[in-house]
Amino acid sequence: MDDNRFSLRLIAPGLDFLLPYVSAAIPEADLTGSETADRCVAIAPVADAAKMRDLAAHTPVLLCPGIVGTGMTGFPFEVASAVFKGRFYHTRRSDNPISLIHALDVAAAVRLVLGKPGLYTITDGAEHTLGEFAEALARRMGDRRILRHRTAFTRLLLGDGLGPEADAPVTADGSDFAARFDFHPHNVTEYLRTHVYDQTDI
Repeated sequence: MDDNRFSLRLIAPGLDFLLPYVSAAIPEADLTGSETADRCVAIAPVADAAKMRDLAAHTPVLLCPGIVGTGMTGFPFEVASAVFKGRFYHTRRSDNPISLIHALDVAAAVRLVLGKPGLYTITDGAEHTLGEFAEALARRMGDRRILRHRTAFTRLLLGDGLGPEADAPVTADGSDFAARFDFHPHNVTEYLRTHVYDQTDI
């Protein structure tokens, strides 16, 4: 490589919201350039691990669970939307474990794996539940209320306000990556509850 620029390949649709985070963390990133193997970092959902093995032989691939941040998509967005609209209810599914990673930490991980082909799973290393994530989002949105169904009938009729994909929450183990790269990501729910946002935040 004649310079430090590289390209980013976003495997799953809807991951474009990560580009500003990567641009901020790695100003020399070439987010629109050619994707030659020695200049590319790929980002993909944890569920696509098997599909990424061939690519990982010559390209670093970051496998991510739910990615949280401004502009987020997919499952995290669905939860945020339900909370914002007041249609998220605590049910038994609120105790389902989920894995999360903040977009800031995805960008940091990209820098760590540059030029190191392989398949890497990253998470924030914390144990979250769907309900805890919803509560943290509610706090971030100005203490939105999350209710509980009063009767079994309304619980059966309305559920928790999410689609059936919440029945199979994404969980992953990023401890190997954290140990290998001395990676210390933000605890996502704690960050949502306590971070003081200003105009400089992405």
